[in-house]
Amino acid sequence: MQTDPTIDPVADPANQPLDDPEQQPRPAPGMPPDMDPLAPTPSPDEEENARRPAPGDAQTGFK
Repeated sequence: MQTDPTIDPVADPANQPLDDPEQQPRPAPGMPPDMDPLAPTPSPDEEENARRPAPGDAQTGFK
């Protein structure tokens, strides 16, 4: 069986992510930024506030 010479089985035996998330490339390879599994998850308050339009935004189209 021939192995892929670009993969070092000693350094990465099972293609595991790095132990230190700070060393992991961001976003995770192959993932769009909004699906980054290493991104910090916003608190429920932040998510709720992010969905609300800023005051006045909803009324700007109605004069």
